[in-house]
Amino acid sequence: MVSKQFKQIAFVGIQIFFVNTVFCHFTYKKPSIAKKLDIIIDLIKSNDKSNVRSHLSDYTLTNNNIKKSVKFFVKSNVTQSKDKLIVDDIPKVNFFHYSGSRLYFVRNQHGNLISVVKIFNNPFNNKGLFLRNLVGFKIGTHISAKHFQIIRCQSVGRCVVDGEEYGMIAMSPASGIEIQKLIVDLLHQPRNSQKRISMLQTIQKAMEKLGNALAELHQLHIRHNVLLDHSIIKNSHSLFANMIHLLKDNDYGIDSEKLRSYFNFLIQKIQSVKLNATVSHGDAQLGNFLYDQYDNTVYMIDLESMDNSVSRKNGHSIGNGAVDFMEVVELINMNKKFGLSTKEADALTQSFYQGYGNLPTELEQEFFLLLYRLKFATLFLPLFQKNFNRTDLPEIRIILLQELQELAESANKYNLS
Repeated sequence: MVSKQFKQIAFVGIQIFFVNTVFCHFTYKKPSIAKKLDIIIDLIKSNDKSNVRSHLSDYTLTNNNIKKSVKFFVKSNVTQSKDKLIVDDIPKVNFFHYSGSRLYFVRNQHGNLISVVKIFNNPFNNKGLFLRNLVGFKIGTHISAKHFQIIRCQSVGRCVVDGEEYGMIAMSPASGIEIQKLIVDLLHQPRNSQKRISMLQTIQKAMEKLGNALAELHQLHIRHNVLLDHSIIKNSHSLFANMIHLLKDNDYGIDSEKLRSYFNFLIQKIQSVKLNATVSHGDAQLGNFLYDQYDNTVYMIDLESMDNSVSRKNGHSIGNGAVDFMEVVELINMNKKFGLSTKEADALTQSFYQGYGNLPTELEQEFFLLLYRLKFATLFLPLFQKNFNRTDLPEIRIILLQELQELAESANKYNLS
């Protein structure tokens, strides 16, 4: 005869089994965002558009109301808040017709940031920006760091506005301000004013923390003493060929033969030495890093170029940290063209150096500065042939032509013909 105590134990055991079974069922029913990213990425790569759509939150609107679509998307997928949501687009260079994407801040009625949403043209292109962003976020799911946080993907969707299809990615909210915006705000203050001095000190802290952040990123999956990956060399030759084509078609006054000699010289040198292969951000413009001065934290956004630093064959790091390092240094110096004094620029650069620690070798710095300037030039020079509505393009044109001329003149210090 079964005792009463045994019955009680058996009953409790059955309850535990039932609860665990139900819990596990509901836990695994909904895939993690990392798993969902894997599924969507594979479907886009295989050009399976109908199945991609079945995995995306879907909105169809009219009257060309992208902001309304963003609001609905966030409301349904990111937050259950009943607050009124306010959508503000971030004023950046990346207009739809230019780069194929646009960024939006979504706040509640109290001004608190709920989400950041990025919208993409042509979302199912298997070589497009939407896919590259998804891959970047997938890589980001495996990164955990002390000195920075990555703004992570919360939900993926699509919307149709007046028959036009857009991809949508909602990102986790982050406090802080873009470091480039901090610099722009400083430039609006009178020289030597107390407020400008105070703002400079804040930006110095931001630059030191950014140095910490990038140094840590570049150490996470480092491979020591390897030759520069072939994909970087191939991309370098492609960039240079595009640059020469642009110089050939237009009289910009640049000595293309000197530029060619300098490029070939650096390519030959960089291929002969062993370096450290790392994961890199790949688009380290200062608008892609938010700084929260209250908790001294850097947040990284726009991860689509991170994919270039990870091998598609085996997942190994194949990038180089100098890609990010030199872009930051170059952009600090570029702000001198818009009113940042040499003393202020030097202070920000030194803060960044201090935070970064072990700097890239001189050869790495020189080579990746060359690549950045080539990339910058091939991006903007074609716009001068078009009626692109940017009031600052003439200034950018002057800057990049000066930088290309400096590169061409670099051939002289090595006595290159």
